[in-house]
Order: sequence, then structure tokens, then C-alpha cells
Amino acid sequence: MKQKIKDLCRKLSDQLSALDQVDSITLAEIIDEDLYSPYFFISADVYHRNPLPEEEDRETILHNPPIFESNLRGTKDRFLLEGVPIRLEYKNLDAVEGLLDQALSPQGVYTETGTYPFYRLQRNTLLYSRSGWLEEARNRLERLGEAFWTPLITRHKANLEHLAMDLAASAVVQDVLFYLRSLSAYINTVCAFLFAVNRRFEPSGRRLEEKLYALELLPESFKGQFACLIALDPEFDPPRKSGIAAVLTKSLLTLE
Repeated sequence: MKQKIKDLCRKLSDQLSALDQVDSITLAEIIDEDLYSPYFFISADVYHRNPLPEEEDRETILHNPPIFESNLRGTKDRFLLEGVPIRLEYKNLDAVEGLLDQALSPQGVYTETGTYPFYRLQRNTLLYSRSGWLEEARNRLERLGEAFWTPLITRHKANLEHLAMDLAASAVVQDVLFYLRSLSAYINTVCAFLFAVNRRFEPSGRRLEEKLYALELLPESFKGQFACLIALDPEFDPPRKSGIAAVLTKSLLTLE
């Protein structure tokens, strides 16, 4: 990691850890360390137990950085720090523990469709820890079993079949908007399904293709078929892509 990035992470950690509510701070994977790349930014998760200060107070704690903005719920802040884009996501420990409780339930009551929050919880680099909460949370993730994965896979399978039919129907009637919505949802579901089948959490969208092709369990000819689905090429028009999706769906449904 470049020294400037390390220095900025240390500065952020020092500022945020001064808040008594903050338990842990983690750094998300940095996709491209080129400071001038459009993919470059520093993203951190800030885990806290009690309500955080209001937006204006957080801005003061962060030394009034330029272009500071927060979402309406106050769970995300974005700003520039020494010219570098920073993204902070505030995560309440009670909410995270609730998700872990659902995921570990023997009744399989986890209702979320994605696993990216668990990927960040498991894979982010620790910048600050006030207690042993993060280590214990990661230990809990290691105990996830089939009661978590099997219902998730079942839901993805049902969605795959449904979306493949939507793709075919929209291609026939030439409903462009519905076709694009269905194709996007189908591609997202294919990815989520394959990570679940491999018992892996989903990475960020910017790492998705790289991580997807590296999975151990993939259908035969998957890479070629998937490349056709995501291709921006007039040769692969809606009828052709919907046909590819139908073939791919059949092979995906054989996986467990």
C-alpha cells in the first residue's frame, strides 16, 4: 500500500476513534492504488454501538473536509481528504449482530439476498479496535453452515428460472426497458448464486468479474456464455442473449 494511503488511513482512524461510540474501523479492499484512477477511493466501515453525532458534528470531528456530504439516514459520509475521495459507512453493532443471528439460526431465517456485508466484515483490514467485537464477529462467520447456504441457494435458483423467462418474454415482444431490467437482474442473480454455491461471500462490484471467474465450481462453458451475456456487442441481440440465458440456467440449476 502506498505511503500516502497509509497516512490517510491512520489520520482517519485517529479522528474517528476519538468518538466513544466507535468500536471498530476497517478498511475495504482498494481496487486500484493509482490516485488518479476513477476507481480509486478509500472506503472504511465504522462499527459503532450507540448513535453517532449529527452530520454537522461529524464534519467538525473530521476537521471540516471539502465537499462533505451525507445520506439522509446519516449512515454514509463522503468527502475529500487531501484531495483523496473518502467513503465512510457507519454500521450499528446491534444491526450487524442481528444479521449474524439470522445467518447462524438453524431455522435458516436469513432473509437478505446478498452477502456483500459479510464479505466486508470478513475481509476488510482492521484499522482500529476498541474491544474484541470484530474478532468474535469473524469467528461467528466461520461457523456458518448449510442452514445458511441451502435456503439462500434455493431462493437464487427460483429467481434464476423466473428471470430467464422474463428475458425470453421481453425479447419476443421487444420490450427494451423490461429486457434491460431483466438482464441486469439475471446477471446479478447468476453471480450471487455461484458465490453461494461455492460457499463464498460476494465481493464488491468492481472485483466481481475477477472473483467470479476464479471460483472453483462453475458450469462447463460458463465463462464463454457469461461473456456473451455481458458483451456490449450488437451481434448479441436480445433473442440471442435470452437463448444463452436459457441454456446457462439449465446448467446452473444442476449445481448445489
